Amino acid sequence: MPQRTFSLGLLWLALAALLGLLALLLPLRTEAGSAIDAALTLTVLLLPLPVMCLLALRRRPANAPDRRAGGDARARFLAQVGHELRTPMNTIMGMTQLALQTSLTAEQRTLLNKADAASRNLFSLLNDLLDAARLASGHLQPEVQPLRLEDIIAQAVASVRPLHGHADVALVCDWPDASLLSERGQLRGDAMRLQQVLVHLLSNAIKFTPAGQVLLRVAAQPTDAQGRVPLRLTVQDTGVGMSAEQVAGLFHEFRPGDIEHHRRHGGTGLGLALARRLLELMGGSLVVQSQPGQGSSFEIQLALPLDSGAAVPPPPKQRHMLVAHPHAASRESTLQLLRHLGLPGSMAGTPDGAATLAALTEARQAGRPFDWLLLAWSLPGPGPSGAELLALLRREHPALRIAVLCPPGLENGPLQARGLGARALCPEPLLPADLRRLLDGSSTDRAALDAQALAGLRVLLVEDHPVNQEIALRLLAGRGAEVEVAANGQDCLDRLQARGPAAYDLVLMDLEMPVLDGLSTTRQLRRLPGFETLPVLAMTAHALAEERAECLAAGMQGHIAKPLDPPRLVHELQRYRPAPPAAAAPPV
Repeated sequence: MPQRTFSLGLLWLALAALLGLLALLLPLRTEAGSAIDAALTLTVLLLPLPVMCLLALRRRPANAPDRRAGGDARARFLAQVGHELRTPMNTIMGMTQLALQTSLTAEQRTLLNKADAASRNLFSLLNDLLDAARLASGHLQPEVQPLRLEDIIAQAVASVRPLHGHADVALVCDWPDASLLSERGQLRGDAMRLQQVLVHLLSNAIKFTPAGQVLLRVAAQPTDAQGRVPLRLTVQDTGVGMSAEQVAGLFHEFRPGDIEHHRRHGGTGLGLALARRLLELMGGSLVVQSQPGQGSSFEIQLALPLDSGAAVPPPPKQRHMLVAHPHAASRESTLQLLRHLGLPGSMAGTPDGAATLAALTEARQAGRPFDWLLLAWSLPGPGPSGAELLALLRREHPALRIAVLCPPGLENGPLQARGLGARALCPEPLLPADLRRLLDGSSTDRAALDAQALAGLRVLLVEDHPVNQEIALRLLAGRGAEVEVAANGQDCLDRLQARGPAAYDLVLMDLEMPVLDGLSTTRQLRRLPGFETLPVLAMTAHALAEERAECLAAGMQGHIAKPLDPPRLVHELQRYRPAPPAAAAPPV
């Protein structure tokens, strides 16, 4: 078989774009200057690394001697390349996130958001290239672990939100099967690979849809005789569509379906081919339907076993809800989600400002006013809209709680909505977790939630790299955790023995460190009396399945891969938060 190589042009273009965006930020004097300087420096250092990754994509001829030895060497090479790529990317992405949390001008925030989106796209591309190389060499295997379908959908949608930057396209999430939000949504499978496939399909649909909508439908067939849930996850768009010839060539690696579309929209042509191969690796398939000018549909067909021991979210409190949204599919999908969460007959939908005011007035006169208004910021006339409608509602319906649904590019705003009485700002599409917080009366202020997400958690961070220390320390302490830093494994053991097993709730352990590495440290820790069950999680740029398995074999309870993703990091660590103290009994 002839060797395959991949043109460097697109990858250099992505790297140059990231470098250019960061360079633009240098003249901007902010308190985030050190983070920006570090991100730029590491981007320059990162430039040679993709060459190593791309060379790994070359296939050895079938008659090459000593194929087993070559395969083992390639696996070690890919593992090292992955580590070397993830380490500087952790700094670039981490420092950019930290900079975004500082006081910035609108121009600075726009530039940093673009740099953040570019770095995430670059990291996704590098992961795809490494995965393609590992698939070609037979070293990529699925990981079976408990997963929650709702979380995978939420993380995939969050990943593509930065790409969804134009208001002419509605991003809609449809849940026609209520059981997938409860028992049948608790499954076992490869969560990371399934999310990776969904991100490829969603980003591809957004890229080729200039107007209309991109719909993610989360459905399933009845549970089969083996106790598996046959998932049917469909990404459907109203974009440019494809001819039969384009569909036939869609899954050839490095060949986008149409060269003119490739020039206009970018992309390597690798993503969809990799998505199908990953699904096949997990025992699933990808079904494509498309017509030129009518859009495309990509359906994931994958049967996963139920995880019978998983906890199911409790039903929310009953609320009387009004959904005001101009886009019919978005409005109906939100109403459907409310019904699935247990609010039948206690909701309504309106398409414009006048209809919204009429529905609110009618409900109040009937003696059953609405508790919550889910208000799209893009709600049009007739009648008041946007800021004008909010100001009017504050005067005429002061008890009404309002959550503003933010359109693309405004996930952190619109800022004026806060001053006009909005209780919450939620990015679209609205996801089940956001609705549960609203219905339970919990805080929906993302900044407030983040600041207390890890409150009370005592963490020993074992990390030798100063910049990685700073990123992890700021991410953890900024969310309420109490963090102490150890510079290497021996330092970690000394601190633990001096303070005892009750001093920390959790140890976050890097693997590659001087003096004593993370695996050796964990093995020694497990032999110390009283430390047999102290939770230890790897937090490392070693992210391959076999590397995660090695961490578990050494006595760790879990694995967190770099670059650190703040929402995923918080989600993983929250399970280790100590329970709040019980309230004292009232005097008799």
